[in-house]
Amino acid sequence: MAMNHKVAMHFAARDAEALERAQRRQENPVAVATAQFSTDFSEAKKGVQEKLEEVETLEESSRGSCFDQLLRQCQDMQKLISSSSGFLSAFDIRQALKDVHELQTAVNTKQELLMPRKRFAFKPRVKKVVSTKGGDQSPARTPPLCSRRSLSLDRCPSLDTVYGDRAQPQATDGAGAGNPPCGVSDLEDTTVTLQHDEVAVRDVSLSRLTRCCVRIHGSPSTLHASKLDNCILLCGPVSTSVFLDKCTNCKLVFGCQQVRLASLWQRFP
Repeated sequence: MAMNHKVAMHFAARDAEALERAQRRQENPVAVATAQFSTDFSEAKKGVQEKLEEVETLEESSRGSCFDQLLRQCQDMQKLISSSSGFLSAFDIRQALKDVHELQTAVNTKQELLMPRKRFAFKPRVKKVVSTKGGDQSPARTPPLCSRRSLSLDRCPSLDTVYGDRAQPQATDGAGAGNPPCGVSDLEDTTVTLQHDEVAVRDVSLSRLTRCCVRIHGSPSTLHASKLDNCILLCGPVSTSVFLDKCTNCKLVFGCQQVRLASLWQRFP
């Protein structure tokens, strides 16, 4: 009987202690907010995982919008972490960000597997030869699209107007098409437009461009711009960071979470 009495007293004390801890949590607003965050975050994570498993059963025409929705849900989870950082512990924030990163990686991997993108390449620009009355032949000079002294979008006509189909990207099929990095390099006096399906959730690289107008529609993952001279860059919101290196006399318009600057110059007349 004495042993049973001791066991009953032990369980009663344990229940009272658990009840006291629950009451303290209810009285503490931080604990309540943390518990609510854990519930909301877990439900959002479970929703993304379930929808990601159902993508393979969808028709090909519907997969693109489904992947866009999954990425938006991942961004909403990041916003939830940011708005809750005031009361979350450092460990909880790191763990939540790690979970979001793993979800985004899984979404991008499955998108590359189910929706491979074609490779784009630019034709080399061939200069026309103009014949004169005296028989001399000289290459025709292409008028510049953007002035070095003053940059203006109105002075950048469309690529079709100036070059016809000579500078348009062409898709190349065959083995190794896969999902190559997206980028433009080694161009002069050119207007380039990258559409949403070419840059969505991808790393975009721009290098060695002179007097070019680059318009990027959509939301790339990262943007790298190196050795741009007298260029105009208009880009949609970048999901993570933008890296700029050796850009001279350029006008850059974009939105991002972080900008890393290596070296920028402005030449004055």
